[in-house]
Amino acid sequence: MKTYREVAPAFGTWDDVTALARDYRLMADYIINHISAQSEYYQDFLTRHDNSPWKNLFIRCKDFWQGGAPTQAEVDAIYKRKPRAPSVTAHFADGTEEEVWCTFDEEQIDINCASDTARRFLRDNLSLLCEKGLRMIRLDAFAYATKKAGTSCFFIEPQVWELLDQVDAILKPYGATILPEIHERYTMQLKLAERGYPVYDFALPMLLLNALYYGQSQYLRHWLEICPHSQYTTLDTHDYTREEVAGEVQRPVVQKLLAMIRFRNVHPAFDGAFILLPSDDRHLHIRRENGAQAAELTVDFVERTFAICATDEAGQMQHV
Repeated sequence: MKTYREVAPAFGTWDDVTALARDYRLMADYIINHISAQSEYYQDFLTRHDNSPWKNLFIRCKDFWQGGAPTQAEVDAIYKRKPRAPSVTAHFADGTEEEVWCTFDEEQIDINCASDTARRFLRDNLSLLCEKGLRMIRLDAFAYATKKAGTSCFFIEPQVWELLDQVDAILKPYGATILPEIHERYTMQLKLAERGYPVYDFALPMLLLNALYYGQSQYLRHWLEICPHSQYTTLDTHDYTREEVAGEVQRPVVQKLLAMIRFRNVHPAFDGAFILLPSDDRHLHIRRENGAQAAELTVDFVERTFAICATDEAGQMQHV
């Protein structure tokens, strides 16, 4: 991500975004942990070095680590994406160089979220997105954004909650909410849910595949018993051209999926409670209930069959 201030011309303009926001609840992906090495901010830092207004936007290893560099023990403690210290050499226009933090890739430079510069940067960008109509902000890789020497530098408490509170304070006046993205042990998702945040459910796809493959539901049912209910699930993602989309939506299986999505979005039962009904280890039985309105799903994972029924306008249960 180079900037949050502009819309890439291939996708339209801010006017297009605000027009969409009038009819849809839009979500933006905000990469809170890092920004592109090709961004104007990092490039200005490379050009002007200590005279750059963005010099404190980045984590300068000489300032972060006691002695200017981590010990091997400190490197080993870091939850990292590559088998070395998470840094890259910044080559400045004045001929000097120093190490700056990069968790993922040399083109993705980490932001010093604890600095005043980063706090202003965060406020200005999130405020702009909200002013353009965005009502949910997905915080990409946010657990990497809290760093403390001698720790894993991943989901560090209480700093992680302070960061989320900071973001929440920016969004609340606009009626916008946070969706923190963290792909890690499920206990971290439960911690987020306990504090009222919606979460990503990365466990559900794998457990669903397990149930389908082995013809058993016990692990899936157990997760549904303990998992947060305010969550988002990504089962699969693909990039398609306009022509490919036009062809794919004509397939019978896709037509059925679209019908199911419409049913899920319009039936009032889904605005109510989630109820996991008793079942044996080959079945799954779920009920959604909102007053007199209800919808039920029953699945047989051995036979790989399912049935859905729901109340009609008269309140009578009918097969869907």
